[in-house]
Amino acid sequence: MSRLDQLLFTWQDGSFRAVAATGELAEPRGWLAEQTLRLCRYHPPTALESPEEAPISYGWWTEGPTRWLFRRGYLGSDPTGRPGNFFAHIVVGERHALPVHELAERFASPFWWSGGPAPSSFGPIELADISATPVHPAGQAQLESFVTTLLHTRGMSCAVIYEPPANIVACVASTCRRLPGLLDDLQFSTYETPQHADAFHLVGMHPSQNPPHGALVHGTIPATKTTSAGRILVSDRSDHQDVTRILLAAATADGSDGAVDRLAASLPSIENRRSDLHPVSRRLNIADRLNLLRSAAGRQVDEQVIAALLDSDPPDLLHIADDRTLPVTWRARALATRLTTASAPVRPVLERLRDVAGLGPATAQALPTSEPLIRALNGQTATTVRHVVLATIEGFSEDDRILLTQAALRVWEPARRPVQLAWIFERIQPSDERWDLIASDVVLGAIKPALERRQPTAPLSSAVVTVLTDAGGPRSTDLLAVVGGLLGGVQARSTSAGEHELRYAVDAVATIADRHRRGLLAELALAVLPAVPAGQECISGVVAGLQHLRHFTDDQLAGELLKLADRSGHLSPLPYIAFVIKMVGEKRLELTRGGIVAHRHPRLKNHAWQKLAVQAALRLNDPDRHQAAMLARNAGDRAERWWMSLNE
Repeated sequence: MSRLDQLLFTWQDGSFRAVAATGELAEPRGWLAEQTLRLCRYHPPTALESPEEAPISYGWWTEGPTRWLFRRGYLGSDPTGRPGNFFAHIVVGERHALPVHELAERFASPFWWSGGPAPSSFGPIELADISATPVHPAGQAQLESFVTTLLHTRGMSCAVIYEPPANIVACVASTCRRLPGLLDDLQFSTYETPQHADAFHLVGMHPSQNPPHGALVHGTIPATKTTSAGRILVSDRSDHQDVTRILLAAATADGSDGAVDRLAASLPSIENRRSDLHPVSRRLNIADRLNLLRSAAGRQVDEQVIAALLDSDPPDLLHIADDRTLPVTWRARALATRLTTASAPVRPVLERLRDVAGLGPATAQALPTSEPLIRALNGQTATTVRHVVLATIEGFSEDDRILLTQAALRVWEPARRPVQLAWIFERIQPSDERWDLIASDVVLGAIKPALERRQPTAPLSSAVVTVLTDAGGPRSTDLLAVVGGLLGGVQARSTSAGEHELRYAVDAVATIADRHRRGLLAELALAVLPAVPAGQECISGVVAGLQHLRHFTDDQLAGELLKLADRSGHLSPLPYIAFVIKMVGEKRLELTRGGIVAHRHPRLKNHAWQKLAVQAALRLNDPDRHQAAMLARNAGDRAERWWMSLNE
């Protein structure tokens, strides 16, 4: 518990003075003591028949972290017979030690000093030392009027109440109980004279006194507004409480009387059933709606209330999503609602999902499935699809992650899919076995375009390795063995290491059960040969293994090799030409002289293969051309004469 200091003030020894004080209040020139002495005052109403009729001035004053709780009263004449004597008992402490909702019930506590001799035991106290006493309950009509007055002043002007202090305290106690927090920042006193009243937000005055200029007098607001607004706000019914908390705070947050008027117009339809919240919500403008949501943000509010406030027109939903003072889950729900609205353009939603951090996963969680987002992405650019998928995929369930990924993959070019899938796997941890099939299909789908673009090493990227590693599963594991072996061969620094990796890759190709996939991987292995340091030295073993896997005839094998030579791009076609030279020397390929010119060298019987061989030979640089000629000479006369046909 926090310590509270106290001070007693009255006429003594010929002047008004502090007759007892504790802590800093006992230091007359200290700031806290000086501020406290400013509250040591009391001026009775002029129209009093006896001192006993003078109202008690009870209330509190808050400045920064400090709160003063005071109780003051009139004593009549001082010991010399002059009128104007009074007493003041002030308790001071940090505001959290004097919570407003616990102060009204201390109004009539026997703890308070009333101007007699100072207590014999006088020292610092705690709030519990000021015993609470029952507060007479306020009447319903009186309380409704009281709360409506507070709504209209909103702590921005003085609200004057012409009621006895006990009645005012009863209204304050009921308001604190039903509407906690409403009075926390208001200065309050049950009685003040006109010269001091306007310093308070809520103040009691004697009927004989005029209110300060600009003050709102309790009871002067039209009865229709009092009935409609106050009845709900101070209701004890449980089905009103959640609505009350947010509507009250929203009304007090607005700077004009219009918010209170609109609130009063809306409340009657809420009175009977909470299901009426949605039609009420539909009548709110966006400024009021945002105020309501901001008010609800710091409170435990029923889900149905929030759902009603988020049930808005598409343009308003974007305003809600853009309000960074609201919880991100509510903003995301607004975007999700907008996304499922059939007639609303999807572009503004996608832009926010792409650009606003944190909205993506929360919006995904707010959607029933990924289907609305998939529909929204239909027809969008590949870049937009990538940004939105990466921004939202974490928030979806595993099933919806898979559906969204499959839809996105159809938008992206096959060659780019491994990179995009690797980015997705950075956001999530794939655990479903279906990712195995997706990852292997993506990698295999990237091989064919890479071969066609004469970039056989493109499918050996780090993104491919990441995708296959993260996906796991039998298909990805088998495929990773092939890709890993080929990548190891390309990166090998020695001939022996390169040969080892290539043979490992060829053996891995042999384990692929699907014939089409096995053939595609065999073609990839052959296409990568020129990029491997050992490509020339181990081509015979590699080609022999792959020929067996694909069940090629010698003529078909030669055609495949020559096609690869033609598509080798910046890589040297020498390994392919060298193996075809070897096949010619071993008489595995049929030759023909063709034409009518007797001195022409023999050519491959398959004219298409011969044409590809000529084109490949033309692409050889001088060192490779010299090496090819040496290989042809070593392979025998038949091979040497065929080699010469390529240079005619």
